[in-house]
Amino acid sequence: MTGYFLRRLLQVIPTLVGITLLVFVTVRLSGDPIASYLGSDAADSAMITAEQEAAIRAHLGLDKPLALQYVLFLRNITLGDFGGSFIYQGRPALDLLIERVPATARLAAAALLVAILISLPGGVIAALNRNKPADTLVNAFSVIGDAMPNFWLGVMLILLFSVKFGWLPVSGTGSWRHLLLPAITLGTSMAALQTRLMRSGLIEVLNQDYVRTARAKGLSTWSVVFKHAMRNAALGYVTLLGLAIPSLLGGSVVVERIFAWPGVGLLFINGLGGRDMALIQAVVVFSAAMVILANLVVDLLYTLIDPRVRYA
Repeated sequence: MTGYFLRRLLQVIPTLVGITLLVFVTVRLSGDPIASYLGSDAADSAMITAEQEAAIRAHLGLDKPLALQYVLFLRNITLGDFGGSFIYQGRPALDLLIERVPATARLAAAALLVAILISLPGGVIAALNRNKPADTLVNAFSVIGDAMPNFWLGVMLILLFSVKFGWLPVSGTGSWRHLLLPAITLGTSMAALQTRLMRSGLIEVLNQDYVRTARAKGLSTWSVVFKHAMRNAALGYVTLLGLAIPSLLGGSVVVERIFAWPGVGLLFINGLGGRDMALIQAVVVFSAAMVILANLVVDLLYTLIDPRVRYA
């Protein structure tokens, strides 16, 4: 196990380097950063001289060859320095990211809880009542939930619970009431896929010999499901759940925009709107790191869920 863990950690390094190279090149292909830094009107007019523009390029390190810029970029991010934000008066991009992570983490945790509370019992009920009305209802929910775009569901929830009934706030952050609508919006789409995965995994496991043996011993249905079948059926479920976590932490862009939730997603939108290199690079590298970490954690959780899984 230790050797496997160390090998996976070593594999993280080239993956992160490749991601940093991709985001570095993509950001610079989008246009001249100076136009974003000064504003397109200032850059196109005579408001600044060529000497002033050259000084700004030198200050931002944009006067150096691209290869050298990338090497310096790698060196700086290993020190936690993604540069200063254009649109936030030069504040370090990492500080801005750290400020927004707790809000996104709260939203991600709430959405994950909503998804689990819906998908786990829904998948079990559908599997135990295969081809019955309960199974049909659960499958219908899964299809509808997967088909509904987040932006549409979020707007509908706002119109119903905030505008029509006035029960919940329209946007912002603060109490649990502010968290409820965005969490339901995110969690519903996650739950749809999770429910189908739990249903199919459990149906497959319930047909195994060891499950029939447990039933023959006189164990109750719920005991057979949760003590014997669930652990094997949960492997795919946990995989998908683990991969969903970093995407939530990396910023649920659409939902945070709709509900004006001050998280990483909204920060990323602001960075894209202002073509803020530092912010964009910080958020993308952070999201990539979360995905890699989640993959590693899921692999390690397999050994706890299924004793048959062992890593050399």
